[in-house]
Amino acid sequence: MTTSHSMESNLITKAVKESFEYIGRLFSNIRYSDTSLPFKAANIRIIKDDKGITLYFDAENNKELEEVYMGRMDGFEIKNDLNVLSIPAGYFSFDCSLNLVEPTQSMTVRVGKCASNHFEPEKELYRRIMIPIERVDWIRDVHTYWYREDSLTRCGLIEFSINGIQIHLFPYKYKDREYLVFDSMIPMMQEEFSNLVFSICVTLGLVIAKLWQDEEITLEYDDNEFLKPKALAYRKLRPSIKGTYSIFSTNMYSLHHSLKLNHLDYAAKYLEKNGNVDSGKVDWIRQPFMSDLASLIHCNDSLRRAVVLMIEGSTYPLEFQAPIYSVALETITGFLLKESGDKEMTPVPKESYENEIKPKLNTLLDSFKSGDNENDEGIRILKQRIVQLNRPTNSDKLTNPFKSIGYRLTKEEKKAINDRNRFLHGVLYGDKGCQDELDLLLKSSIRLHKLCCILILKRSGFDSFILNNPVLWGFEEDCDRKDPPLILLHP
Repeated sequence: MTTSHSMESNLITKAVKESFEYIGRLFSNIRYSDTSLPFKAANIRIIKDDKGITLYFDAENNKELEEVYMGRMDGFEIKNDLNVLSIPAGYFSFDCSLNLVEPTQSMTVRVGKCASNHFEPEKELYRRIMIPIERVDWIRDVHTYWYREDSLTRCGLIEFSINGIQIHLFPYKYKDREYLVFDSMIPMMQEEFSNLVFSICVTLGLVIAKLWQDEEITLEYDDNEFLKPKALAYRKLRPSIKGTYSIFSTNMYSLHHSLKLNHLDYAAKYLEKNGNVDSGKVDWIRQPFMSDLASLIHCNDSLRRAVVLMIEGSTYPLEFQAPIYSVALETITGFLLKESGDKEMTPVPKESYENEIKPKLNTLLDSFKSGDNENDEGIRILKQRIVQLNRPTNSDKLTNPFKSIGYRLTKEEKKAINDRNRFLHGVLYGDKGCQDELDLLLKSSIRLHKLCCILILKRSGFDSFILNNPVLWGFEEDCDRKDPPLILLHP
């Protein structure tokens, strides 16, 4: 691995501080004096914190307040001399009890979505989206650029190109909180930009095993210098997903140390060169590949859903993981078969079946017709099944894509694939002991996750090593075969 990220003499310049200051002017305990609420409210203020956006106000207890509390209210606005914030119906909820005894009471409202009055989602504008994250962990594995803001210089910027649309991703720290920032380098409408950002988050999530979400703050600008925000929109998202099964790493020291601790000396030697850890064995993932992967994920809804399942699967109990990865694998293989023209490997050549076997089967069934309605209905059902008789098995559909890319499945991987029906029907490995069942489920889950990653990465032109997690986790079958801890994929 090279020793530093790209740091060019002409650094990319970003202006971000003003964006966060603009957000602060809207949400940092700012008081509002007027609302379109159907009751009188006083001491109105709105606060943005780590939990989201919260509206506070004092209100008189009356029938109008009670009806609003019970959920019978359209969207509303809050105003002051500088700003107007619109909160649509269905995107707010009371986070307090209603006390009808007291004449007035303090109310707390959680806001799931809001926008300033000049926000124009249908207009093509330069847009910036900010998503809070816990830490910046992609710079270990993805080649990134440095950027500058005033005296700050920081690495972590990735230039994505998706269908000719340029989007910058980079980290930014504001008041001890890290954010993932996305800039549209061309004017875009809000929905299109938000969808692209989600696809990029899913792409990054496949590499780092985390899908950052929680909330999305969008700012609008007139130009791509991003100096003066015009308007803001806020949206609460589902919680971030923090998976546990990684598929890529450049940290050979950590892998080597783990293998040594597990007494897998043969595998540890695979990561050595001249008796020392080969720190440069695996290079960063290059940005053109990240763009290709993001384009593939963005343009195919089924693959995007499959990758989300792959990231999220490891967060569930083991009883759920193997079924989830089975669904993801079936989704990916189905996409690849369809993309290849759905050239299925039928048990009998299609032309031979249609012209010779199928007509004879239909004739045979016709000979059993008796005029009895019940019997003839059964014959009709069997003739319908003849149409499907020459289809490849589910196992064939799931394994053929691996033959196409030249990947040889191990005996254990074939078993995990063949156990798909068992997983999806909730049978699992109930005939084993409790601990044995959990061990088998873990092994199947990790193997299925690995197979899903292989298909998607190969389809995107990946040309590097991936982690062979069955070896890194010390599964005896793989280690007894002396399987390597890394697998080299070629495009």
